[in-house]
Amino acid sequence: MTVVEPTRDRGWRTVPNLISLIRLLCVPVFVYLLLGADRPLAAGVLLAVLGATDWVDGWLARRFGGNALGAVLDPMADKALLVTMYVTLATVGVLPVWLAILVVLFRNLQTIDVEDLDSLKG
Repeated sequence: MTVVEPTRDRGWRTVPNLISLIRLLCVPVFVYLLLGADRPLAAGVLLAVLGATDWVDGWLARRFGGNALGAVLDPMADKALLVTMYVTLATVGVLPVWLAILVVLFRNLQTIDVEDLDSLKG
């Protein structure tokens, strides 16, 4: 696959960045649908759409070139959605609390860089 270099600086206003921003803004909507409105089907559909748009924004960024904001915004939206999803599903009893804690902890431990740990030693 050929990656096309952008011809001009579009700043933060790229389609992948906008998709990531929308995904981030939909996290509280997911919580509201599940906890506040008691609409589990709507929350599930939203979760599926957000998962699909995660793939779409990644594909667009690779195909047409991403930027520094997207490199931060996309993983931030991913982490916010996944952590919120596990905690919310544990709150309503769909997942055992211990499983939600385990998944959230191990997912976050995977993102720790070994060099970061070495720098803590002093």
